[in-house]
Amino acid sequence: MGDGHTGLDQAVKINPGLIILDNRMPGMPGELPARKLKSMPKTKNIPIIMATAMKLTAEQKEMIKMDVQEFIQQPFSQRGLQSKIEKYLGSLIEISI
Repeated sequence: MGDGHTGLDQAVKINPGLIILDNRMPGMPGELPARKLKSMPKTKNIPIIMATAMKLTAEQKEMIKMDVQEFIQQPFSQRGLQSKIEKYLGSLIEISI
């Protein structure tokens, strides 16, 4: 989507079944849109997967986990991402990254 502000606006507009956020994206850190999405009635039930290349401490993960359902460490495999997506959306025939 480009940056955190655009992604947040689009999520509110289209109400997707799942959101994958990068922990470090232009405009705002990933935990900020996650927190905002979880505070809005329209988007609070959308599952969020946080992708991160950072090594997060257990404390950081616990704080962010209040707003996201899953973490995936970058770089990640297509199969690793697919299994996390399928947990929330069901079996997918094929995804392409």
